[in-house]
Amino acid sequence: MKKLLLTTLTLCSYITTQVSFAGGAQPPVQPQGAAETHYLRNGILCLFAVPVLVGTIKAYKEVKTPKIRVGVVSLKGVVMDSEPVVKELTKLFEDKTIHMILIKCNCPGGAVGSSQHIFQEILQLKKLHAKPIITFVENVCASGAYYIASATDAIIAAPSSEIGSIGVVGGYLKYHKLISQLGIEYEQTTAGICKGENQFTETTEVQRENNRALVDNMYEQFKRDVASQRSKLSEDTNKWAEARVFTGEQALELGLIDRLGSQSTVVSIIRNTFKSTARIDWIEKKETLLEKLIGQTAAVEESLVKSTVNSVCSTLESRYEQRMLRI
Repeated sequence: MKKLLLTTLTLCSYITTQVSFAGGAQPPVQPQGAAETHYLRNGILCLFAVPVLVGTIKAYKEVKTPKIRVGVVSLKGVVMDSEPVVKELTKLFEDKTIHMILIKCNCPGGAVGSSQHIFQEILQLKKLHAKPIITFVENVCASGAYYIASATDAIIAAPSSEIGSIGVVGGYLKYHKLISQLGIEYEQTTAGICKGENQFTETTEVQRENNRALVDNMYEQFKRDVASQRSKLSEDTNKWAEARVFTGEQALELGLIDRLGSQSTVVSIIRNTFKSTARIDWIEKKETLLEKLIGQTAAVEESLVKSTVNSVCSTLESRYEQRMLRI
């Protein structure tokens, strides 16, 4: 092994020396022991230099090799906060090195306002930046997730995936009968006939009617926005809305999606879009360890923290207000 290493070092040194004196100059005459040290030193330097040189050549080839850079946004878990998703989409749209954006959706829905906000931001970003954006669904794209996907240029889904659930739901548990049986009373002072509805009070008819009007209006906005982006949908919204859930095959027939397929279908669409067989680079934000463990995005984590903090603050404010009223 020693002889092999010494031979390699000597060879590298010889190559270096020959290159150095390729112009015709003669190397200086050195004592016998010094020549061996000279070759050894140059050989070591050469071994360090070669990987750097090879790396530089590879990096140069990498830059010069044609490729399609596709930014990937993962939509997973329940959408409760639009900010992280909008931030990532904006970054990819504004990045001039990104040629296309792919939303990988595995999401059952989320808050109406957050979903609508992402929907509107995608439409706005598409106006500002001429960059295609598509959605791929492997398992689920329902309710708020479909709201978001409908804003993209095309939706590709697996044949057995779950698509749709275009509807709105709202509600919470009511404890007023239980606490009454336990002899507990809940007292509050309100102004406004619809104010003060919560888990501990019985819902009045006026409050119920107000809730119904609220949900109905959200639902109408949902249907209107989806219909504005999906030209193949029937004018009869009962066929594709009403919170109905469809398989990918059924959704294709209704016009809710554009194509059935898998990841290879997505690759084919990307290549056809740019009329290129270049390599595709998937530019994806790395998940944190916590995100991998709970299987949700940072949007859900952040929203859970925010909701907890807001709940604590609201409780403290409520208690403080009640104390002030009793003074």
